[in-house]
Formats: sequence, structure tokens, C-alpha cells
Amino acid sequence: MTAGLVPLRRGAVPRPLPGGRWARLAAAALAAGGAVAAPALPPPPSPAALLSVHVRDRSTGEPVPCRITVACPGGSPADLRPAPGARLAVRPGVAYTGDGAASLLLPPGEYAVAATRGFEYGLDRRLIRVAEGRASVELRIGREVDTAGWAACDTHIHTLTYSGHGDCTLDERVLTLAGEGIELPVATEHNLHRDYESAAMAMGVRRWFTPVVGNEVTTPVGHFNVFPVSLGASPPNHTLLDWQRLLPAIRRTPGARCVILNHPADLHSGFRPTDPVRFHPGSGESLDGREWTMDGMELVNSGAQQSDLMRPWRDWFSLLNRGRRIAGIGASDSHDVDAFLVGQGRTYLRCQDSRPDSIPVAQACDSLLAGRALVSCGLLAEMRVDGREAYGELLRPARERVAIRLRVQAPRWIRADRVEVYANGTRIVDLPILHGESAVKLDRTVAVRRPRHDAWLVAVATGPGVTEPHWPLRPPYQPTRSHWEPRVVGSTNPVYLDADGDGRWASPREQAQAVMAAVRLDPDALMAALAQRDDA
Repeated sequence: MTAGLVPLRRGAVPRPLPGGRWARLAAAALAAGGAVAAPALPPPPSPAALLSVHVRDRSTGEPVPCRITVACPGGSPADLRPAPGARLAVRPGVAYTGDGAASLLLPPGEYAVAATRGFEYGLDRRLIRVAEGRASVELRIGREVDTAGWAACDTHIHTLTYSGHGDCTLDERVLTLAGEGIELPVATEHNLHRDYESAAMAMGVRRWFTPVVGNEVTTPVGHFNVFPVSLGASPPNHTLLDWQRLLPAIRRTPGARCVILNHPADLHSGFRPTDPVRFHPGSGESLDGREWTMDGMELVNSGAQQSDLMRPWRDWFSLLNRGRRIAGIGASDSHDVDAFLVGQGRTYLRCQDSRPDSIPVAQACDSLLAGRALVSCGLLAEMRVDGREAYGELLRPARERVAIRLRVQAPRWIRADRVEVYANGTRIVDLPILHGESAVKLDRTVAVRRPRHDAWLVAVATGPGVTEPHWPLRPPYQPTRSHWEPRVVGSTNPVYLDADGDGRWASPREQAQAVMAAVRLDPDALMAALAQRDDA
């Protein structure tokens, strides 16, 4: 980590950074609307050897952006520095390169060198001995996860340069985005509209992604990402305390299409959106009058993992049962180069993705708003219902049995061990995944009885977490348990079933209201009606 910096997790007001004069200058620069420059790196180790690493695509032989990790024999991170003139993002044991080449200074010795490029690519590694002088190693990685027609989007990204905390400068950020394979990064600096375009051009990585201008509207009553927004527009008023005024104000931002509720289970400024005092976790009812009218909600925030992995899903399920059309979102919330990896949590949006530098942003936003999105933190879970990919759509089952095809993917270095399907929040399919050596961990069709009433379906796959330095999952920064088990996860968004064939979808809440209106105060009639319904 850069000397004098401490990664700060998501407080509305950053705590003071060590470093005295630098911290005061950083605060003054941000207050004046400027940018924060990182302190100088400490001098290289002495004696120092020069290690040249070259990483190429296994299929094409072309250089490829990537994350390089260098570990000592005991697994501790190597003491690395970039060689003079190298355009790299370097931290202990880690270097991101935008062109597949890295020239690194480090003490002579034995090391394990590895290269990855985020969730979609394989892993290559070598054991090497670096003597005084210089050494070189070539690694080859290739795509293993098929994401054709899906753009890899991280809707929640920060820099030290503009947010004033964490440790990743703007130039370093664009290298990490290319190195982790994010094709549609959304800049969400706190209460600022900023663009990563010029930095991507300057660092030579613009061809690998399409930058989007956004804003994390950081308020005392929750944090909300909005995008895309016009770069020169005034940011929304982040002092509003009433969601009924705040959310419309965010939507009035010129260019705004999508509004996401961030880390809903975390506490900031004394406020937790899904706190049981204001949100009923069983019914999705707002107990303090707030209307949940955002377009999406983070289920995965890899920079703010939950002690209970499924808690965000259960809260989301209750909102779906209440009739809210809120898309599930995965994001990283990264402020750092290595402390929390950018793009580890991500959202796949259905759109044209053959040119990473020309992702159609409007089409991607259309997909998010329609629920044509997949949530990923190490796994890609997909579901076809009666032969159709229909995320966000209404399907009318034609037969008594509904065919659900489940497909789970991950690179070979990630395992999956379970996939589940939920109908209105009740688990109806629970399959173990017994083999995982290939990238396709599971591809299986199951048949379930057609529900007697309208329902939504969501698939969730999970597996053992990654702890190795090439892609480590970090523990919760607001833990609720003494023990945390890291897990990778992938989830679909809902497919809606028109089980009664009336051409529309009725939420469980709407169905319950209809039952109560029909039975009035007759307890026997109520019990008979409820016997025909699910737990929702």
C-alpha cells in the first residue's frame, strides 16, 4: 500500500488520514473541487533485482491487461516497486498492467508469480528464482467463462483522486479496470460527477472499456448511485433527508437513467436502510413511510461483504413479493488497488458487447431497468424457463411441469458447490454441484410443478470463497458474527410466471389483498384460501 494511506470504508465523512500535511492538503483540494495526488512511493528495496513479466492471451498471443501477483515462499506479498517509467498500479505483492508487461523491482529470492484477468479468465503461475540483476517470466491466460452478449459492469467505483480516501489514484484505477476485465465501469465518486475517459486514454487502456459518468449521492439517509449523468450538470442535493424528495431530485439529474441503493444492510451516519425498525424483512413494508422506488439494489458489494451472505437476498425477496420491480445488482465499491478489488462484485447486463470500447450505454441501462441482469461475485448463474431466457419478463407456463435449465460458470480456479431456485422467496430447487474442474460447473434441467398462482423465480449459485492472493475475498467490515465463511455467489434476476393465465402478474401482496377482500372476516374461509398459497 502506498505509504501514508489507509483504505477507508465508506463513511459519509472520511476519517483523517495519517500523514499530517498531506492529509490536510488532500482535504483542502477536495473542498475546493480539485483532485488528490498520492504521496510518493518509498524507495525500492536494496539490493533490488529487476523482474520483467509478460502476459499474453493464450488464444491470440497478444499482450493482455491483467493483475500480476508475486508471493514469497511462505505466501506473504513480495516487496515490489515499479521500475522507473513503468505505467503500473503497484502494491505489496500486486501489480496491474494495461499492456501485459510489468517491470518490477524486488529483492532477490524465490517467488510464485501469477496472472489473472478477473472472473472471466483463467490463471497461470510460475515458480521463479530472481538473482541479483534481472529475470523474466512469460505467462499466458485465456477466457474461460462465456459471457457473449453480456457486458461486465461495475456500478460502484471510487478513486483516491476524487473521493479522497482509499489508495487508488485515477491513473491506477483505469489500469485496475482493464486488468480485471470490467467493460462498463461507472465512476461514482462521492457527490461528484467525474469522468475516467481522459485517464483511460492517457494510460493506453481506453480500448478495453467504455467509461460511464455517475455519482454516489452520499446522504445521511443512504447512499445512491445514479448514472449516466451529464458531466457538467450540478450534483443532486445530498442534504435531503426525505426519500420522497431525495429520489426525485436524484432522477432529475440531467442524463440520469438508473438509481441504485447501495449496501442496504450497512450502517452509515447512524442509518441502515434495511434496519428492522424501518423495514419489515418479512413483508418488505416500509415502517417509516419511505417509498422504495429505486431501480436497483446491491445484493453483492464485494467491498462490504455480509456475515450472512443471503441477508440481502432475503430483503430483496420481500420487496419482490411486495410488488417492487427492483433489479438485483453486484458491485465492488472499490476505493483501492488491492485492499478491495474493483470488479470483484459485478453486474452482467444484456447488450451488444463485441467492442468493449463501444458498449451501448443506453442499451445496457435499458437492460438494467428491465431486469435483464446477472449478479456475480465469482460465479455466473443463468436460468432458462421452458426454453426461454426471460429475466424481467412474464411467461405463461404451457404445461403442468415447468422446465428450468440451470447453468453455472466460473473459471477453473473457482469452485461451485450448490445452486438453488427460489419461487416467491421459498426454495423449490436445491442441487449440489459435485464436479467443478471445467468452466461449466453445472448445466442441468429440472422440472417443477407449475405453481397454482403467479410467482417469480430466481436462481442463486454459491461455492467456497477464494482466499489466494490472485483474487481474495475480503471479510466484512461491519461483521455481525465472530466467524465469517467466504463464499462466491452468482444470481439471476426474476423471471415472472403468469400461472393463472390472465395475462398479467400479481405479486404475493396483491394476491393476499385479494384473498382478504374475498373472505372478509371469516376465519375458516381464510384458512381454506391460505392452504392454496405459498408462504409469501
